[in-house]
Amino acid sequence: MRKLITIVLFVIVQISFAQNFKFGKVSKEELQETSYMSNEDVNAAVLYREEYITFEFVSDKGFIQKKNVFERIKIYSRDGFKNATKSLKYYDSDSRNSETISGLKAVTYNLENGKIQKTKLKSNGIFKEKKNKYWKTQKFTMPNLKEGCIVEYEYTLTSPFLGVDEVYLQQIIPIKKLDFRFEAPEYYNYKKYINPQAIYLPSISDEEISKSITFSSREEAGMGGSGTTRSQKQVSKESVRYKVVKANLVNIPALKEEPMVSNINDYRSKLVLEIDFLKYPNKPIKQLSTTWEAVASTIYENEAFGGQLDKTSFYKDEVDALITNSSDNFEKVGLIFNFLKSKVKWNGFVGIYSENGVRKAYNSQTGSNADINLLLTSMLRYAGLNANPVLVSTKENGVPLFPTRDGFDYVISAIELPEGLILLDASSTFSSPNILPTRALNWKGRMIKEGGTSTWINLLSSNTSEHKVFMNYTINNDLTVSGKIRDQFTDHYAYKFRSKFFNVSEESIIDVLQEKSPELMVSDLDIKNMSNYKPILQSYNFTLNNALDKIGDDIYISPMLFLVSEESPFKQEIRSYPIDFNHPFINEYMINISIPEGYKVENLPENKAVKLDDNNVSMFSYLLNASEKSIQLKVSFNFNYSAVPAAEYPTFRQYYNSYIEKLSEKIVLKKL
Repeated sequence: MRKLITIVLFVIVQISFAQNFKFGKVSKEELQETSYMSNEDVNAAVLYREEYITFEFVSDKGFIQKKNVFERIKIYSRDGFKNATKSLKYYDSDSRNSETISGLKAVTYNLENGKIQKTKLKSNGIFKEKKNKYWKTQKFTMPNLKEGCIVEYEYTLTSPFLGVDEVYLQQIIPIKKLDFRFEAPEYYNYKKYINPQAIYLPSISDEEISKSITFSSREEAGMGGSGTTRSQKQVSKESVRYKVVKANLVNIPALKEEPMVSNINDYRSKLVLEIDFLKYPNKPIKQLSTTWEAVASTIYENEAFGGQLDKTSFYKDEVDALITNSSDNFEKVGLIFNFLKSKVKWNGFVGIYSENGVRKAYNSQTGSNADINLLLTSMLRYAGLNANPVLVSTKENGVPLFPTRDGFDYVISAIELPEGLILLDASSTFSSPNILPTRALNWKGRMIKEGGTSTWINLLSSNTSEHKVFMNYTINNDLTVSGKIRDQFTDHYAYKFRSKFFNVSEESIIDVLQEKSPELMVSDLDIKNMSNYKPILQSYNFTLNNALDKIGDDIYISPMLFLVSEESPFKQEIRSYPIDFNHPFINEYMINISIPEGYKVENLPENKAVKLDDNNVSMFSYLLNASEKSIQLKVSFNFNYSAVPAAEYPTFRQYYNSYIEKLSEKIVLKKL
């Protein structure tokens, strides 16, 4: 009996301890925890998160949205320190319709000599950052981080808007307990969606409650024959029904991270609340849910978007001089595109609306991506080309779940020609026609034509990017290898190369090349076509120590040397999310090996060709040929798609792993 009482008391203590989720009420027991639910691999976990969104009535302003957030995070190891840095995004256009963050406070707790030590976040540790003309962030990193510490913070976001941010019900780290509550007065009606691409699908419930609201307003009243007026305050108290959406969740699994995912947030468990309609007393329903066609039309009608496309006077003379001797449409596109890229530089801001107008961007020679690409569209139209802006949701912004202006955060330009569609982004220094920066290679874009009509276009690249490697090497008597490599990069491969190495010193590029092997030494580096659209040509000489294995009198050679990894990045047997390659590609290697004097070929790996699909395009081949003095190897890996769906991952994994296994096979040379 005594044992039973002890167990019951222990359970009661544990329950009361688990439910003590108030700011500042961190316990020694929480600080003493060394692992999350006996999982040593977890470097941090959310012990508790509370998110409460409601609409409060404010005199002379109406209903104002308020979001209160409180979060407590346990840091188990140094790898978990990154979870103590937070970035809070809010709308701030320097007008009355702006959001504010208030009541931000944060504390780090450590256990020192059996006592809880508190370190408060100070105001000088909070930084504001301007994302663009409309959006800002408040960033902070918690102070005094140590293994085993706990951090907690809370704040209130006040917003005049009806739009509600996505509610994250899952994070990169596990969540022990989450309480979410959304309340909307009966006048506002919302649709709710749970991300259909999420693996973790939580339970969400609904209910209705009543609140007593004191409404107040001011009315102008006459003062008789004097003709003057005075303000009278009208006050009434009414019971208002609120619709509630809530979730009370425990032991939420971490959002599993996998390599080569475009945006992990696309697969996060999250709740989306879309404003559907307004229904005020004695007034007709006002429908607010919309379509993509209506969203695009509304954006186009904004002066900071469509209004910028007709402004031509400030650039006419320069564009006229540029294209006066050109009658070819492709030539005109290239001339205008390159001129604008050199004339106006991107300031790092992204958005769909012009920051300060295309004229100012042109004259100041700097602007946002919207300034530059709206200006590009205007110039192309002026030159007689059928050019239109394209709204894009970047990879960082994710794939929108329903029609909303927030679903787009970027704009590019498109030209319709009889030969096909050309996509352009003049805000990217190294982009070229139909070679967009990776950030824009996401899903579909909405092309808006003159007049505001719009249509979807595919943003995923159909261009096959090629990396060709030509390598010649000789095996020396001391079993070192010396040789020469020539690389050729086209399309997106060339774009990535320029983005990484433009204006980088030769010594730094050599350092990167030598990272492929600790025994590799590179010299005589030469790179061509860094400043144009031609394929990148790179060449260098190399020596490689300890390149071969010698067993008795036999030499064993991995013919690819350091060119490819001997390990596959696709180790897990199943995968939750698609693999994102961004573009189709061909990797091709042509290798010539000089056989050293006194040796002959004893064994060659078998030739092999494996198809991934029935179209004979996505495949790899391994072809070896040997003569008395040399060995020739040609390896080709072709992949004709931009991505691999998660359902097809097991087949692709087997295909790719067989490729890696083939490359690891050794050539054997025998001493004569």
